[in-house]
Amino acid sequence: MTLALVILGPPGGGKHELAHALSQRLEVPLVDVGEIMSTMGNGRREGALDFDNPEQALRDEVRDRIETAAISHGTVVVEGFPSTMAQLYVLESMLGLRTSYIVSSCPLHVCVRRIAERKRRTDHPDSVALRMRTWFGETQPMLDRLPKLVLDEPVLGTEGMVARVLKTHERKLNGARR
Repeated sequence: MTLALVILGPPGGGKHELAHALSQRLEVPLVDVGEIMSTMGNGRREGALDFDNPEQALRDEVRDRIETAAISHGTVVVEGFPSTMAQLYVLESMLGLRTSYIVSSCPLHVCVRRIAERKRRTDHPDSVALRMRTWFGETQPMLDRLPKLVLDEPVLGTEGMVARVLKTHERKLNGARR
């Protein structure tokens, strides 16, 4: 059975750093939705871009990457997915997948400042506005229904969050490595 450590949070909330740090510390694959969307948007992955239904293409790509990781590892870190109920159904319908939801919590004013400072190519104002609307309108209400570990990113920092996740999930991680 594959364990998916699902890292969610608002844009600028520290989920990218947490997901990468966990993936490196555990030496497991990372499914980075931001990277997938960037790749799909640039058409670099043949067949990945579906102009008729980009949301379905994203769900299929995430599912494929998680299934590929499940073959070689007992654990996978997933960053930024699901953000909608349709995406949640993809994860929940995968056979042999146990999900653990981890939320990097961060005050909105800190998120906005970070986005302004980091200068990522994907942080165009329209894109950020859409991601914020999705976070507040769809992701947060979805998370209200799920068991989750909420971490205060500004207080703990990335290393503190990694330590908390490892401690909280120790039994699950040991079971996934067998």
